Amino acid sequence: METEPVSNLTFSKPLPSKSRYPLRMPHRKLRANPSTQPLTSPILSRSFLISLVVILLSAKLGRRLIRANEQPAVLGELVFARFLGNLSLMGYHGLDYLKSNEVIRILAEIGVIFLLFEVGLESNIKEMLEVGISSFMVALFGVIAPMILGWGVGAVFLPQSRNSGPCVHRGNSHCN
Repeated sequence: METEPVSNLTFSKPLPSKSRYPLRMPHRKLRANPSTQPLTSPILSRSFLISLVVILLSAKLGRRLIRANEQPAVLGELVFARFLGNLSLMGYHGLDYLKSNEVIRILAEIGVIFLLFEVGLESNIKEMLEVGISSFMVALFGVIAPMILGWGVGAVFLPQSRNSGPCVHRGNSHCN
């Protein structure tokens, strides 16, 4: 059996097989393209690398300052991340492009995974059980209070139905 050219693929002779249909292995012909320009990567841009250094150094600084006050290091990283994220409110717009940068978004998602892992490593079950009811109340109100506040904000800012109140029950006739 000879090789059969099909566009830029050529097929070799069938491999010995016990199956009913012999397997053919495709091989691509590689051609050098002299007009190919070098790839430019958003990761290797100078502004991105400088911004990444600023982010990492600020996280390190926040970690050290908070640890000096005997607080968890994660708290310092989060405080300085909030600070960098809101610099535009203080009039500095030099890092605004990072808010729409896809590479930073992906790195941020990976960073959240590492952050949760780090928090899990710093957690101690014995210490949590010692504070018992107070930690339970903080966790409970940390869920209930935002839910009530969110409902309240929705009731105030969402469009009203034909009747007096907001449409919170889809089964009611006045919500349709």
